[in-house]
Amino acid sequence: MRDAVAGSRTLTYFDGLCESSVPIRTGDQTIGFLRTGEVATSRRSAAKFRKVARHLRVLGTDFDEEAMCRAYCSIRVMSFAKYRSFLDLLAIFSKHLALIAGQLALNDGNSESPNIRRARQFIHEHHAEPLDLEQLAGLAHMSSCYFCRKFKESTGFTFTEYLARTRVEAAKALLLNPQVRITEVAFEVGFQSITHFNRVFKEVVGQCPTEHRKQLPRTV
Repeated sequence: MRDAVAGSRTLTYFDGLCESSVPIRTGDQTIGFLRTGEVATSRRSAAKFRKVARHLRVLGTDFDEEAMCRAYCSIRVMSFAKYRSFLDLLAIFSKHLALIAGQLALNDGNSESPNIRRARQFIHEHHAEPLDLEQLAGLAHMSSCYFCRKFKESTGFTFTEYLARTRVEAAKALLLNPQVRITEVAFEVGFQSITHFNRVFKEVVGQCPTEHRKQLPRTV
């Protein structure tokens, strides 16, 4: 069977059942798969089962041929049109999962101090505004040097990296609306130039905003 949805992969086994996987991608990186399980897309028959039975005997499998034939012929069949629609839904779901994948990297850490948590919360609430290291260090009641070290230990990112990722995640949500221009998105989330926005977005996501938008499910 040919792939039913762009990016998906479908395997058809010797018994005629097929199984598909739809990738979950962030940019050009695949982070996981959604799988269908085995599905029948064509009618089962005793003649088809005889071919399956011959294959099983070659493999040395011991089975009750009559009982297995009844089970084989009773498998519910899904039309290819319905199967394709199912894969389309999985593809939409995979895009939504990819959309939130970057946000998961910015989740609260269990071992962070209240001051670092307060600083992170401030970044999320004020990412569209000009922010600097000294401002966040002061909010956390730390020196800039100590804040940098503790922030990296807690989040896995430097302050600059975290701020950039927060702005990019906000941009990814805005890009879902095709009525909003990419330039407007860039300034709305806190970038001071479209060139800087494009460069940072590609570093984080793996593709430029225009390419990313083409792959997103539309909400408007």
